[in-house]
Amino acid sequence: MDALMLFLKQRSSISTRDFTLSNWRAINKIGEEWLKATTEVPADVSPAQWQDLVPSIDVWLSANDKEVHLISDLIPRLDWAGGDIGVRLIFEPTEI
Repeated sequence: MDALMLFLKQRSSISTRDFTLSNWRAINKIGEEWLKATTEVPADVSPAQWQDLVPSIDVWLSANDKEVHLISDLIPRLDWAGGDIGVRLIFEPTEI
């Protein structure tokens, strides 16, 4: 629950201590590549390169069709008829 609270706060209190220590080297390498970028060779800022390195959490909810009003903002398509629905929260840069 503590991890979920960190992700859902308006102003998150996630800090460098929340990043896995073994990932720091890879995160720093990505940052160094961004700093080396030029207009001729732009930086690769796609989430794919750092998504596995940053804090994330998957939450699965189970609901029936009578509880649709409770999860309506999470339903991915209109043909949902009840069952499990997942949400992934990822701590990622907003302005690369």
